[in-house]
Amino acid sequence: MSEPDERKLTYFSYKIVEVKRIDPKEGDELEKKFKNEVHGEFLKYLAKNKRENLLQWGFTEDQIKNDFLNGKLPRFQDDNRWSVDHRIPLFLSGNLEDPNSFENLDFLPNPLHDLKTKLIENKIDRVLNKLAGKYGSYGFPKNGKAVALAHSPFSHYCEPKTLRIKTTVDGSWKSTKLK
Repeated sequence: MSEPDERKLTYFSYKIVEVKRIDPKEGDELEKKFKNEVHGEFLKYLAKNKRENLLQWGFTEDQIKNDFLNGKLPRFQDDNRWSVDHRIPLFLSGNLEDPNSFENLDFLPNPLHDLKTKLIENKIDRVLNKLAGKYGSYGFPKNGKAVALAHSPFSHYCEPKTLRIKTTVDGSWKSTKLK
């Protein structure tokens, strides 16, 4: 199979980092802060600092002005939905100084976000939960010392109409059309 045309690729970079599971209560607090404060601030940051990217991805000037600058995602009439995502998920953020920092956030089209969640985060979570008997509830050790794991957070850059990613599971290419 030949490599796809690079001009049509979604570019994303990643490196393997060491992560640690956090206490689920701490994760809940981080998630609450993310939803109540950080999510909106990140959308404002995108409007002020990444306007050209937003336009390239198909957002309009009105959406940037009326929604992003007010800390809200635009309302969508179709399947072209986007999410603010943690590169290293909150439940694995034990080695991060601030898991909700903008350096740990990315703006992803939902097909990519869903694939990342399914192929990486959910599998890690299931493995940790299977080890719950040994390490405590939800894979977090009772002694407070989390098990170190490898994780590959990534950043993405995409063309506005086609999203292609190479899965690490079988090396195949998956395409998703964005509207």
